[in-house]
Amino acid sequence: MDDIFENSMVWGCCQDGKQYGLYDTITNRIVLTYHKRFIMEYIVELFSSRFNFKLIDLTTAKNFTNNLIDNACCTNWTISNYSDLSNISTGAKLKTRIFTADELITSPSNTDYSLITNTQEYMHLAIRIAEWFDDRLNIATSILAGLEPDQITYEDYDYNFHNNFIDKPFDNGEEKESLTSFISNRKKAFNIIYKEFDFDKAKNQLFDIINEYY
Repeated sequence: MDDIFENSMVWGCCQDGKQYGLYDTITNRIVLTYHKRFIMEYIVELFSSRFNFKLIDLTTAKNFTNNLIDNACCTNWTISNYSDLSNISTGAKLKTRIFTADELITSPSNTDYSLITNTQEYMHLAIRIAEWFDDRLNIATSILAGLEPDQITYEDYDYNFHNNFIDKPFDNGEEKESLTSFISNRKKAFNIIYKEFDFDKAKNQLFDIINEYY
């Protein structure tokens, strides 16, 4: 099943000169990194009822290097201009503001961040689920309308699919099927992540959805 449910970390290293970090205002730490902005924007929303994350472009830091930070060590880090972020509301519904980093520094915070570490595996699974659906939707929409993958964003996918793609078949590699049920399952998966705080329960429910395609 594409290792989606394997208990393995999304390393979050810099790729193609891109790397973004989720900064937690309460613990003053970077708690997740990844190289795709639109995926990270969606993680901010999916976990917005639990954490007040700010999305940072790590590559703007003057001491940034490709191998400086990843998900194995990111909770040790913060940014030197963290005080600029503490009173700013990110906003919801995929209108995420991207902040810049002056410098990456060791976090001086002694605030307990066990809730973050206990939730990291959940966030890693959310990234893999988002990637799994989007990989297939990019293929589907390219077949249907010749769209480039970066033309499908989380902000406007509802409009595109409901007005252009619903009930049209796409090739998932083995057989033709309708996008209608696929988009419905995608929404179900994201609703589970947003609403279900119990990771094991969410994992089982998500497995049932993904397993329909194997």
